[in-house]
Amino acid sequence: IFLTGSSGVIGSRIARHLHGRGFRLICFDRNEPRDAIDGAEYHIGDINDYNHLAELMAGADAVVHMAAIPNPSRGSSREIMRINVLGSFNVFSAAVQNGAKKIVQASSINALGSPYGVKRLQTKYFPIDEEHPSLLSDPYSLSKKFCEDMADYFWNRDSMHSVSLRFPAVFDLADKSRWDKYDERVFLDALEDMESLDRQARIEKILSIYDDDLKSSFKLQLHNPESRKDPEKRHELKKKFIILKVMRDFLAYLDFSDCVSAVRLALTSDISGSVKIFLTGPDNGKGVETTRIINVFFPEVFDSRENIHSDMPLISLKKAREAIGFQPTVSIRRYSE
Repeated sequence: IFLTGSSGVIGSRIARHLHGRGFRLICFDRNEPRDAIDGAEYHIGDINDYNHLAELMAGADAVVHMAAIPNPSRGSSREIMRINVLGSFNVFSAAVQNGAKKIVQASSINALGSPYGVKRLQTKYFPIDEEHPSLLSDPYSLSKKFCEDMADYFWNRDSMHSVSLRFPAVFDLADKSRWDKYDERVFLDALEDMESLDRQARIEKILSIYDDDLKSSFKLQLHNPESRKDPEKRHELKKKFIILKVMRDFLAYLDFSDCVSAVRLALTSDISGSVKIFLTGPDNGKGVETTRIINVFFPEVFDSRENIHSDMPLISLKKAREAIGFQPTVSIRRYSE
């Protein structure tokens, strides 16, 4: 397996997971590995150095492509396009040149255009699946959608099989410092506040919160030292922030262990063509019925494509189960008590 981005937060875990299951790895990254794996082959390089990339990829049966600028705060629009899009084109081209049989690439929930977009995605139905239309209004989301379209291109042109895994936020759920920024009480307070409003008032409040965040980010306001001096105001900011997160991210999350398992399943599954697959945890992470969350935070959405029950995720796992046999096992609820 030729693994790009092998020294990254997710890439390094993929390397260890695959190596532990008998895969022979050629690891490629701009940075030295922090904890090199005995028996794995490491190379330093840039995915935009095509000749070097293609030379090192020789002999690989498949490619796992994780190298990218991981979010819009880490580079300019042009840099995101140069690395994420042109770099990915080089990876696909080198794979074709070297006769690799499959590419598993890191796509993102951002292919929808919602989490970082400056325009609000109009959600059509729940759970959101791979057929849901996108609304792209930020460079990072655009780069991820380009890479999925690129996978289609290389399938149509060169019959290169590929799986584009649409990752949500991925982290160690046991490390509460990464996700427990706003306690469960804040979410429930926000839920109950919204629930007390009629449907039209909820729609107007949601639009207002979205517009207010575009003018002055709630996240930046929360980090402002002045907000810490007023606990009541800070609590109101937290509630608005969590409402915004529900609207943008659909409460999607994934533990590292489920993430690396999905990559292995995508590699080993008998899958044909260019396939896009959403990934998320096994539930909505809040211990609240999903129908209640939809009714409160998405009052304009009435259509459903699956039977929505209990606290199932707002992102569909149907294709992940059917195409690669993926079933997440780690719930954030395990650590939220």
